[in-house]
Amino acid sequence: PSPRLATSSKIAQIVIDHDNFFQKAHVLVSPVTIILSLETMTLEQRYNDPDYPGRGDNAHTLEALGMYQALSQLGVVPRVKLFGDYDWRTKTSAPRVAILPDARAITASQVSDLEAFVDNGNTLLVTGLTGFYDPHVTAWPLAGFPLARVLGAELKEVHFIGDQFDLPLSRPATTLPSHLWISSIENHSAQVAGERDGEIIATTRKTESGGTVIWIPSLVGIGGWLQDTEPLARYLKTVLAKAIDSDPFRFPAPQKGCLMRILSDGATYLTVVTNGGDSPVRCEVRHPAGLRPEKLWGQLPAEPGLDAAYSLDPHGTSVDLWK
Repeated sequence: PSPRLATSSKIAQIVIDHDNFFQKAHVLVSPVTIILSLETMTLEQRYNDPDYPGRGDNAHTLEALGMYQALSQLGVVPRVKLFGDYDWRTKTSAPRVAILPDARAITASQVSDLEAFVDNGNTLLVTGLTGFYDPHVTAWPLAGFPLARVLGAELKEVHFIGDQFDLPLSRPATTLPSHLWISSIENHSAQVAGERDGEIIATTRKTESGGTVIWIPSLVGIGGWLQDTEPLARYLKTVLAKAIDSDPFRFPAPQKGCLMRILSDGATYLTVVTNGGDSPVRCEVRHPAGLRPEKLWGQLPAEPGLDAAYSLDPHGTSVDLWK
């Protein structure tokens, strides 16, 4: 048999040998979801300019990809949902996180969904020019800017800066690669989270119900995608710490080239750790105390403990069952 067929046979035998686990196993779902907007995609298909990625017909998607890559570097596998497919109003036992990546077209009813989501104690991260237009391309800032009810602030001006620049934030103190523009904010009831040249450029709003709204009206997702997503990953690890730390398996710090997927049957976990790059990498995985790995594929972590360490060759994979 060919090497590919021989490898497939080995994998099939591993699944058969652990049939009790795989029969009940399901993908471990992250509390973090990236939201895609059909209204925004429709708007971008009609009104776009190829001079910069942030003005092209894929700007919304690129902002989402930057967020996805940054979260992946933390070992988080965010869900991706269309706005209308996400359950905004159900109150869950554990708080959730929704990311609106440059969703420029927002309807009035969608703003009401966002209000309910935050009022239920969840976290909303809003980037780019989210909420700038309604689906009919009317500029919301000229018609009352309904998203201000969620943000506790509203857009003041949008300033063109250039293709690549650094965005300074203060809560927490960091600098994020960004793209195209910086928006100044008129604050009403939020906390200032970033300033530049005397203008507020980012805010954080806390609600009495425990909800949080983080607003960065700049393209930090595209900035990371074009330059480096590690600063964005470190930022997300801090501001979304509760949600990220609730995952039983995660990376203790951003790790380029490392990817992880997790299955669980409710008591036992299966981790798939992969090197997605062309160079050797060391991937550290934080895992629940008391669990020990059983090798299914590849090599066991070299330093089992609080953080299991995997040394992976290019495109190498390690699969372990944790009991």
